[in-house]
Amino acid sequence: MNKSTVLTLPKDRMNTDYGVLMFGKTSFNNFDESKYYENGVINQKGKDFIYNALKDKHRSIFFGARVVFDTEEKIDLNKLTKNEIQGLEWSGNQYSLGVLLALKLLYKKPTYISSGILSQIENIVIKDYPACYEAMLKLPANTVSEEEERLLESTSIQRVQFKVSMPIAVARQIVRHRGFDYTEVSRRYTDKMIEFFKPSKWRKQAKKATDCSIENEFVEEVGCNWFNGKLVYDLACEQFGKELIDRLIDIENRLVF
Repeated sequence: MNKSTVLTLPKDRMNTDYGVLMFGKTSFNNFDESKYYENGVINQKGKDFIYNALKDKHRSIFFGARVVFDTEEKIDLNKLTKNEIQGLEWSGNQYSLGVLLALKLLYKKPTYISSGILSQIENIVIKDYPACYEAMLKLPANTVSEEEERLLESTSIQRVQFKVSMPIAVARQIVRHRGFDYTEVSRRYTDKMIEFFKPSKWRKQAKKATDCSIENEFVEEVGCNWFNGKLVYDLACEQFGKELIDRLIDIENRLVF
């Protein structure tokens, strides 16, 4: 079994443009500081990456970065929308908010946030997130549609629920972008037969847009980095007995997941 790669940052670089960039490139598993920084300063390629993510609403790359400050003033939490509350933490006189929320407040300058607090937030963002701040200033005025604005500013809870069955690989892509609450079936608590998914064909990966595939070009199964889990499961049950294998899967789930 391959061990997962754990990316860590020095504390003084986590809440900076560097941290945002690293989060953004985690999906590709190829973050190379030399491509985005020159002499310790973020270059144009890094700035463009952050701007495009902000403009195109790839919000997940900003989730790991925070803006923390102390203030004697109080933020009126009753004036915040449900989306803003989710990005805010506080204890006593100290507030911590996600850099994405900080950028939104600076972009919109809502009247229910005092000019003193906005000034504190702006000073921190300019100092620690200069590329994010520059990207915010470049955003077009119509970056949020009227419908999105209505939903974002709504203080009422609007909820929709779905029950979905999907392959693990698809589920991982949906869950990693957050945005909703979810739960899932656990093999620790049920002995119901696992449903295995095996595509009838494997489409080739696009060369440039690596998150896309080529519609009518396929690869041979032997060229795919996967194995038939159902076949392994059946062979193991035949060799050692289903009860033992299911029990081992139970234990494995507890240890690994």
